[in-house]
Amino acid sequence: MPILTTIYPQDFETLDNALSAFYQKVYCDKARRWYKKRLGCYEKPSVLKRKRQKMKRLLSQRQTRHSRACDESLPNLWLKIELDKSLARTAPNAVGR
Repeated sequence: MPILTTIYPQDFETLDNALSAFYQKVYCDKARRWYKKRLGCYEKPSVLKRKRQKMKRLLSQRQTRHSRACDESLPNLWLKIELDKSLARTAPNAVGR
């Protein structure tokens, strides 16, 4: 399903500023990744589904607060969910570092 990105420029805003806001919004829309970057860790599909649902809630809350511009920490926000559990040696999905 393609993501449609819409920007409504203000009356005082120039075309360059509107285009840069559009590009930032497109980047933020494409930067959402629901997969795990760390190899060697396995999580059950139900756990990933719960994380996806939690991330959708967090991202929608964050986008309502920052509707015009992209927050810099937004693409990496998904790493902060249960990061301490996934990096611990005793966790069920631990790598064992």
